Amino acid sequence: MDTRLLYVIALSIAVLSGLFYFYSGKSARLNADKNQDLSYKATNIHLLKTTETGQLEATTTASKLQHWEQEDRSELVQLQSTWYQQGQPTATFNADKATGYNDNSKVILSGNVRAKRLANDGQPAITFTTNQLTGYPKQNRIETDQPVLIQTNQGQFSSQGLNANLDQGQYNLFRIRGQYAPASGS
Repeated sequence: MDTRLLYVIALSIAVLSGLFYFYSGKSARLNADKNQDLSYKATNIHLLKTTETGQLEATTTASKLQHWEQEDRSELVQLQSTWYQQGQPTATFNADKATGYNDNSKVILSGNVRAKRLANDGQPAITFTTNQLTGYPKQNRIETDQPVLIQTNQGQFSSQGLNANLDQGQYNLFRIRGQYAPASGS
């Protein structure tokens, strides 16, 4: 699993929550101080993230964003994102819902979570599918106890859970089962 992809998933949720808060307006922030249980809502979220030189880094869409001040919780619904390097798409991910807690120190992607690392031709090189994935962006770590299906061009395997330290590039998969089809030689 590419560590950058998982880190990017957590980072995108943090960026979306931060951008919404920033662009919600000064009056909304002042009202939030007076009314701690006020919910912020937005629909049809479209985010373009670029580098300092204007090169595309990511595109993200969500059908709905909600933020609860008192609980310090944000939710994105129908999240879809594509990440780029040097103008070329390198990864995509989708989830039915993304929930961030405590200023996104913990982010949970849930429902039809699918992450794809793309090859140079834009086709999926590896795909990860699960029902729930929990990320800790500040600790740069992810985990799930849910089944994970990993698919590549050479085969597929499944694991009953995943625990990864993205800083160290260390992945722990549990109870692995798989099929492997070696590349045919000419």
